[in-house]
Amino acid sequence: MLKNNNTIAVIPARLNSIRLPNKLLLKIGGTTILEHVINRLILSNVFSKIIVASPNVEIKKIIKKYKNVYFFKSKKKHFSGTSRSIEAVKNINFSKLVVVFGDEPLIRPNEIKYFTKKILRDRKNNVWNATIDIKNKHEFKDKGIVKCFLDKNDNIFNLKRYVEYEPKLKKIIKKSVGLIAFKSDIVKKIYDLKKTNTEKIEQLNFLKDKKILLKSIKLKYNFFSINTINDLNKVKKLFKSNRIQKKISTVYKIRNNR
Repeated sequence: MLKNNNTIAVIPARLNSIRLPNKLLLKIGGTTILEHVINRLILSNVFSKIIVASPNVEIKKIIKKYKNVYFFKSKKKHFSGTSRSIEAVKNINFSKLVVVFGDEPLIRPNEIKYFTKKILRDRKNNVWNATIDIKNKHEFKDKGIVKCFLDKNDNIFNLKRYVEYEPKLKKIIKKSVGLIAFKSDIVKKIYDLKKTNTEKIEQLNFLKDKKILLKSIKLKYNFFSINTINDLNKVKKLFKSNRIQKKISTVYKIRNNR
């Protein structure tokens, strides 16, 4: 683990997804989607504590098999994964909170480590959002993908779900991914923010407060979350065909079987 690090990771985990019910319990190669994400956090070796926040007993049963992963029973209703995560750490001392969404089984441990190192070195900003390049025209129009508009300093000044494609926009628009971090002193302010935007993008609520500086941290490798059965089938194929994904899966299977 990184020296002098008091960074906590929280996975908000709910089972009432509308498009793909109980998706975190669905299996890829014999392992649930949620466990793939947990295992990658463990392999990153950068967190002082890993917590899974959920109102569901089924999730708690999965967490019991891990020695150093903790379950927090959250309230059933939250307007975002971030608010569920913040509820889990309200009575814990920490320096940074990293929220990792449970439907991101393709995220690489070295990318998690890179992101965490970047936020630990940053003394100016207080909220960070991982981003990646938008691959094609289709992703610009896909409302399931949140697009981040960046200024010349890589600060995020706006977010949208639909953007009409223009070649010049590729330089200033990136894709938001399920990895967001917060400085400890900003967490309560974030928790108290009300859901006020119609696009259902929680980061838009942050931008209304001028004291909240939302920084983009660009990751190298493109990946996507699982929201539909089509996404799930794509991920299953990648786990079989992609050399890096196969290697990551093999490493934590060996560790878990020790």
